[in-house]
Amino acid sequence: MGLDTHFIDPRGSVIDKLNSNDRFRFAAMVPVQLHRLLQEDRTRQFEMILLGGGPVSEALVQALQGLSTHVFHGYGSTETVTHVALRRLNGAVSEDVYTAIGDVHFARDPRGCLVVYTPHLSTTQHVTNDLVTLIDDTHFRWLGRYDHVILSGGKKIFPEQLEAKTAGIISYPHYFSGAPDPVLGQAVVLTLETERPENEVLADVMEKMMFVLDRHEWPRRVITVRKIERTTSGKIKR
Repeated sequence: MGLDTHFIDPRGSVIDKLNSNDRFRFAAMVPVQLHRLLQEDRTRQFEMILLGGGPVSEALVQALQGLSTHVFHGYGSTETVTHVALRRLNGAVSEDVYTAIGDVHFARDPRGCLVVYTPHLSTTQHVTNDLVTLIDDTHFRWLGRYDHVILSGGKKIFPEQLEAKTAGIISYPHYFSGAPDPVLGQAVVLTLETERPENEVLADVMEKMMFVLDRHEWPRRVITVRKIERTTSGKIKR
């Protein structure tokens, strides 16, 4: 494509190492880096941004509307080497459906999880733990992880979808999970990272969630911890 490549030290803040006068055709980022760009009003430095590294919150998607920068969210894994599908997050054609790249195509296994076919790789089939709604063999809608799904009162609840709704509402780092319940089978549990005791944050947090979550998605239990356990890459250990 004839583009120049700019190399910077990945340690610390990426944005702080960029000259505010620089302009870039393309950059790959994780959601937290794009959030920082929005806060600093520096998205205009980039013509196109590809997001990866985790789910994108609904609050972030809303904040992207009206920007001139084209923002895409990629789907991929270590096994597929790189992104195998994209969805547009802003503009006139923003969508929640991923579209296959190149000759990649999709299917679902008996669990309802995505199967990725990559004819360009030596391993041509990859079975994932991602539950999806399959539109056709080149389009899907991501629901959540098979191993995270909560079966509560006969309904399937996807923690990742709850977190996408609450990311811009609850100010504490948090995640949803399931716990055994004698009536519902599993109950939704919310874990908050804060040094404040549960009784000090419960009323405020629940009031905010009532506006963004359906009634059956409300947590039956709220836990506060000083530090949420994370992987070396920063992902929450559920």
